[in-house]
Amino acid sequence: MPAEITWQQQGRVVYQRYSGILTLDELRQGSILVAQHINAGTPPVHVITDARELKKYPASLEQIKNSLSQANRGALGWTVLISTNYIQRFIATTTSRLARAQFQAVSSLDEALLFLNNVDASLQLGSPTS
Repeated sequence: MPAEITWQQQGRVVYQRYSGILTLDELRQGSILVAQHINAGTPPVHVITDARELKKYPASLEQIKNSLSQANRGALGWTVLISTNYIQRFIATTTSRLARAQFQAVSSLDEALLFLNNVDASLQLGSPTS
């Protein structure tokens, strides 16, 4: 299934959600859309990736790394992964380190919003449950 990509906070925080089976091509397409959002936003633009409903995904670190589009490096802030899956967290942590990106893994959207509010005081992210 293709990614759902929206603004969590207009121009500042991108929210992308993956579910079901993710192909390498869908990952590539989603990455391009996220890069477009980052480049159009006001730096730093943070990215929340919600993978809680993702069932199957590419397992090759090299293929994943090569499929990720490069946004303006100066515009990208933190990337936050929402997942409790150990393998997803490992892959995301490793690819983030290879890309020298700021990365944090959390278990819920509430945790992601709290983390971003704590690292960037200019954000106005409310709880999704409020």
